[in-house]
Amino acid sequence: MEPLSPDDDTAADGAVAPQNSPSSFSLEASGSKYLLREAISEKSGTLINGVNINNIRYADDTVILAESEKQLQAMLDRIVDKCKEYGMEINAKKTKTMYIEGIQKRSR
Repeated sequence: MEPLSPDDDTAADGAVAPQNSPSSFSLEASGSKYLLREAISEKSGTLINGVNINNIRYADDTVILAESEKQLQAMLDRIVDKCKEYGMEINAKKTKTMYIEGIQKRSR
C-alpha cells in the first residue's frame, strides 16, 4: 500500500494515512465511532444527568465509562475483539485505566 502524502486530506481505497496527518485524524475520528458502536452495548456505561454515556471521544483519544470494574473490563474485551476484526490493535503502552469507587449518586 502506498501512504498518502501529509498534505492530502482524502483517503483512497486501500491507502494508509501517516499518523498525525489530516487524513489519519479523519479516518480515526470516523472509524472509531462506528467501531465503538459495534463493540459497546447501548446499555453499557453510566448515567450522567439521566443520559446513558459509555464513551467520550476527543480527536484520537477515547474515554470508556462504566458502572463497575467488571463492566469496564467486559467493554474493553469487546473493543479489543472488534479492533482485531478490523486489523487494528490498542496500544497498551498508551492505554490508561482508572476506577473510581465510592461516588454517591444523588437523587433530585
